[in-house]
Amino acid sequence: MISENQDISFEDISRRNAIDFYREELLKIENGERATDHFNERQRKSMVKQGILVRIYGHGGCKLRLTEEAKRIMG
Repeated sequence: MISENQDISFEDISRRNAIDFYREELLKIENGERATDHFNERQRKSMVKQGILVRIYGHGGCKLRLTEEAKRIMG
């Protein structure tokens, strides 16, 4: 697979694998549940760094939501 698609990086593959592994939890977050109910602090920080989750700041504080890229990968 990688030999056919030279433009796919290790980070892209890692991101896709994490999205597939945590698909159920990510769908719940997309439907409005809190990320803190499903992931510990280390997991949340890693997902923000990978570009799966993004911090949204508002009147109620910081919320984590899926990035557009993560939504696209999930289909």
